[in-house]
Amino acid sequence: MPWAILALLIFAILLIILSYFREDRTKTLAKELDELTITHMQDVYQLKKRLSELESQIILPDKKKPAHKKTARAKLTEDVFFYYTKGYTLEQIASETNLTKDEVTSIMKNDKI
Repeated sequence: MPWAILALLIFAILLIILSYFREDRTKTLAKELDELTITHMQDVYQLKKRLSELESQIILPDKKKPAHKKTARAKLTEDVFFYYTKGYTLEQIASETNLTKDEVTSIMKNDKI
Protein backbone atom coordinates (compact mmCIF):
# COMPACT_ATOMS: atom_id res chain seq x y z
CA MET A 1 0.00 0.00 0.00
CA PRO A 2 2.71 2.54 0.78
CA TRP A 3 4.27 1.69 -2.56
CA ALA A 4 1.05 2.57 -4.40
CA ILE A 5 0.76 5.94 -2.64
CA LEU A 6 4.41 6.70 -3.38
CA ALA A 7 3.95 5.73 -7.05
CA LEU A 8 0.87 7.95 -7.37
CA LEU A 9 2.72 10.86 -5.71
CA ILE A 10 5.69 10.51 -8.10
CA PHE A 11 3.28 10.28 -11.06
CA ALA A 12 1.51 13.46 -9.92
CA ILE A 13 4.81 15.35 -9.59
CA LEU A 14 5.84 14.23 -13.09
CA LEU A 15 2.53 15.45 -14.54
CA ILE A 16 2.95 18.83 -12.85
CA ILE A 17 6.48 19.19 -14.24
CA LEU A 18 5.35 18.15 -17.75
CA SER A 19 2.50 20.67 -17.69
CA TYR A 20 5.00 23.55 -17.40
CA PHE A 21 6.87 22.43 -20.53
CA ARG A 22 3.79 21.77 -22.60
CA GLU A 23 2.80 24.42 -25.18
CA ASP A 24 -0.05 26.58 -24.01
CA ARG A 25 -2.79 26.66 -26.66
CA THR A 26 -4.44 29.73 -25.22
CA LYS A 27 -1.29 31.78 -25.79
CA THR A 28 -1.13 30.78 -29.45
CA LEU A 29 -4.83 31.46 -29.88
CA ALA A 30 -4.43 34.86 -28.24
CA LYS A 31 -1.55 35.70 -30.62
CA GLU A 32 -3.61 34.64 -33.63
CA LEU A 33 -6.54 36.71 -32.42
CA ASP A 34 -4.30 39.76 -31.97
CA GLU A 35 -2.89 39.33 -35.47
CA LEU A 36 -6.38 39.02 -36.94
CA THR A 37 -7.53 42.09 -35.06
CA ILE A 38 -4.58 44.14 -36.30
CA THR A 39 -5.12 42.93 -39.87
CA HIS A 40 -8.80 43.80 -39.65
CA MET A 41 -8.04 47.28 -38.32
CA GLN A 42 -5.55 47.89 -41.13
CA ASP A 43 -8.10 46.79 -43.72
CA VAL A 44 -10.74 49.08 -42.25
CA TYR A 45 -8.27 51.98 -42.26
CA GLN A 46 -7.37 51.36 -45.91
CA LEU A 47 -11.03 51.16 -46.89
CA LYS A 48 -11.81 54.42 -45.09
CA LYS A 49 -8.85 56.06 -46.80
CA ARG A 50 -9.99 54.85 -50.23
CA LEU A 51 -13.54 55.96 -49.50
CA SER A 52 -12.40 59.45 -48.53
CA GLU A 53 -10.29 59.64 -51.72
CA LEU A 54 -13.28 58.62 -53.83
CA GLU A 55 -15.51 61.12 -52.06
CA SER A 56 -12.98 63.87 -52.66
CA GLN A 57 -12.80 62.93 -56.35
CA ILE A 58 -16.57 63.12 -56.59
CA ILE A 59 -16.82 66.40 -54.71
CA LEU A 60 -13.88 68.19 -56.38
CA PRO A 61 -15.30 68.19 -59.92
CA ASP A 62 -18.42 69.89 -58.54
CA LYS A 63 -16.25 72.58 -57.00
CA LYS A 64 -14.25 72.97 -60.21
CA LYS A 65 -17.28 73.81 -62.33
CA PRO A 66 -17.67 77.37 -61.01
CA ALA A 67 -13.95 77.92 -61.57
CA HIS A 68 -14.45 76.79 -65.17
CA LYS A 69 -17.29 79.29 -65.53
CA LYS A 70 -15.05 82.02 -64.16
CA THR A 71 -12.46 81.07 -66.74
CA ALA A 72 -15.06 81.26 -69.51
CA ARG A 73 -16.19 84.65 -68.22
CA ALA A 74 -12.57 85.84 -68.10
CA LYS A 75 -12.08 84.60 -71.67
CA LEU A 76 -15.15 86.51 -72.84
CA THR A 77 -13.96 89.63 -71.07
CA GLU A 78 -10.55 89.22 -72.66
CA ASP A 79 -12.10 88.80 -76.12
CA VAL A 80 -14.34 91.83 -75.67
CA PHE A 81 -11.36 93.90 -74.52
CA PHE A 82 -9.28 92.68 -77.46
CA TYR A 83 -11.95 93.66 -80.02
CA TYR A 84 -12.56 96.98 -78.25
CA THR A 85 -8.88 97.92 -78.39
CA LYS A 86 -8.83 97.02 -82.10
CA GLY A 87 -11.60 99.58 -82.66
CA TYR A 88 -14.54 97.25 -83.25
CA THR A 89 -18.03 98.62 -82.66
CA LEU A 90 -20.40 97.10 -80.10
CA GLU A 91 -22.32 95.32 -82.87
CA GLN A 92 -19.11 93.84 -84.31
CA ILE A 93 -17.90 92.72 -80.87
CA ALA A 94 -21.28 91.11 -80.21
CA SER A 95 -21.20 89.20 -83.48
CA GLU A 96 -17.58 88.08 -83.00
CA THR A 97 -18.17 86.82 -79.44
CA ASN A 98 -21.70 85.46 -80.11
CA LEU A 99 -23.13 87.76 -77.45
CA THR A 100 -25.90 90.33 -77.56
CA LYS A 101 -25.13 94.01 -77.64
CA ASP A 102 -26.51 94.37 -74.08
CA GLU A 103 -24.25 91.55 -72.82
CA VAL A 104 -21.20 93.21 -74.37
CA THR A 105 -22.19 96.51 -72.76
CA SER A 106 -22.68 94.76 -69.42
CA ILE A 107 -19.24 93.13 -69.62
CA MET A 108 -17.66 96.45 -70.50
CA LYS A 109 -19.36 98.20 -67.57
CA ASN A 110 -18.71 95.48 -65.00
CA ASP A 111 -15.06 94.99 -65.97
CA LYS A 112 -14.50 98.70 -66.61
CA ILE A 113 -13.21 98.49 -70.11
